[in-house]
Order: sequence, then structure tokens, then C-alpha cells
Amino acid sequence: MGRKMGFPTLNILVHTGNIPADGVYVVIAKINKQQHYGLMSIGYRPTFSNEGNKTIEIHLLDVNKNYYDETVEVTPIAFIRSNEKFNSVEELKSQIEKDKTAAENLIKTWGKD
Repeated sequence: MGRKMGFPTLNILVHTGNIPADGVYVVIAKINKQQHYGLMSIGYRPTFSNEGNKTIEIHLLDVNKNYYDETVEVTPIAFIRSNEKFNSVEELKSQIEKDKTAAENLIKTWGKD
């Protein structure tokens, strides 16, 4: 779904560790010894359906590459917002753009320390 909206995602299957509460987070995703910043969404995709399984998806901010069957170590570093149901896919896309901007601004701030 993320790719269709212009935000390709890593779809995460959790093997170990604690899962944070549902919502949107800024994360560091470590893949093949490389670190990437990303946005992570945890939840049930309320805009599309109230049914189904909980999903964990990560949109990498600094790379556009497919990482199929790779191990990803994810570290949440900031909570952005709670999940919410949007009236349309366009509203959701607009919010994801805002989330992405908020994440990029936080990352820039951290780089100044």
C-alpha cells in the first residue's frame, strides 16, 4: 500500500524484542551494517480497514531500495503521533508528508549536537 501512495515501505515481521505502542515513530533501521533513518508505523491501518493484522511498516527517508528477506534492527528514537483514521487516501498522504517533514527536522536538530 505504501508504494502505491508514493511511500515504499519495509514490511516487518517481528522475531524478537518489544514492540512499541501503535503510532508513528522516527526510527533508525540498521540493515546490512548500514544505518538509515525512517518513519515507522505500527497499527491496523484504520484508513483502509478496521480488520486484519497489526502491521509494522518502515519508510526509509534516505534510501529507495528494496530490502527483501533482510534482517532489520529497528530502534525507535522519537514518537511523532498516534494512529488515526483519515477520510481519504489523499488526506493520509498529506499527513505522511507532514510526518516526514517533522522527522527530517528532528534529524537535522540531532545532527547539530
